[in-house]
Formats: sequence, C-alpha cells, structure tokens
Amino acid sequence: AVIDVENNAVRWQKTIADTDWWTSLIGFYSGVLLFHTYAGSEQPAPKSLLAIDAKTGVFLWKLEGYSFVATDGQLLQTGQTQSDLQLNITHRHLRDGSLSAASVLEQSATNASWRFPTEHPESSPYYSVIGQFIQKIIGKTPQKALNYGEIGGHILFFQYLYHANATALSRSILVVNTSKTVLHHETLETDVTSTAFGESFYNEHHLVYLKNLQELVVIKLPKP
Repeated sequence: AVIDVENNAVRWQKTIADTDWWTSLIGFYSGVLLFHTYAGSEQPAPKSLLAIDAKTGVFLWKLEGYSFVATDGQLLQTGQTQSDLQLNITHRHLRDGSLSAASVLEQSATNASWRFPTEHPESSPYYSVIGQFIQKIIGKTPQKALNYGEIGGHILFFQYLYHANATALSRSILVVNTSKTVLHHETLETDVTSTAFGESFYNEHHLVYLKNLQELVVIKLPKP
C-alpha cells in the first residue's frame, strides 16, 4: 500500500504478484520499488529481480536469474551468476528492465539520500533519552530495542509498546517534526518477530517499510 499522509489518502493497496514469504525489499529508486525473490531458506541467493511502480502499484518487469547490483536512478546494473560462479554484469533501463548500451554512473551508483534507522538496544546510552521523549508524546513507555532516524526536519521512531490491557507487544511507528508535532503514528499488528523494522528506510520525502510479509507501505511525509 502507498499512503499519502499529507492528503490523508490511500494511493493504492494490493497484493503484488510473484511475491511470497521469500521476497525481500531492495530499495526505492526514482519511483520504482525493487525486490529480490528467493527459492527458500536453503537457497540464500536471489532467484529473480522484480520492479513495481511505487506511485500506482503497477507491476513493471521481472528478471529470472538476475540480482540487483547498483543503480543511478535511471539505469540499473544487474548480475547473473554463471556455472563457474562468475558474475555476469548487464546494464538495463530502470523503468522497463530492457538492456542498455550505457553503463550505470559509478559516482551515483548508490542513492545517498536514502537512510536506514539506527538501532538502540536497551544498553545504549541514548536509550533512556529517546524512550522518555516517546513517552511524553504518546503516553506509553517503549519496550525492547528502539530504532531511530532523523532527516530534513523529520524525526522517526520505531518501537515496541504494550497497549491497554494487552499482554503482548505491538509494533509502533511514530513520525514527528522538530516542534514535536505528530505527523504520523501507526500501531501494527502484534508480531515481535516481524521484519518490519529491519526492512525500513526513508529520505526527506518518503518512509518505506514492510507492514507484514504481504504488505509494503510507502508513506509520503508531510512538510515538517
């Protein structure tokens, strides 16, 4: 699903074809979401690479036997493992997956604007300060490790909370600005073992995370 928080609207919500338990989010580049699919836990190497239009949820393309290497936002560098375990590199257009004669620009091969939250375990010297900040805003004390991120006037928190009369922890995502105004606060289903916090990243305009194993969420962050 893609949620436009600024306009309080759901842009799209659907189950993406060709994805299952063994699907992993790679990243978000120039409006395109990239995923790896795997055969299972016994085969850790990606079996295919697929792309989704982040704005519409439309399936763009799928490459069997290829994996992601790098992108500059326009072109995509893909790899295919040969029988001799050598990686065969090809260059493609990001939007349609077609082959390109041009190469990915090395200086732009990674999108430096995208960041990942930093995990603070309970032993971290910053844990109590961050925890008290969250408690003052939402009135609940976070449990276990905290994930924290900050960019462009947005402050992001990913934490576990006990809700009223609950015996199990729930996952919570909180976004505030520097004035402590709550821009987004969502409680996800109870599932401490979920990968949702490990599979989240953000830039100045968007927050991307796995809500569960079947649902990817892209949130357009409002102006701080």
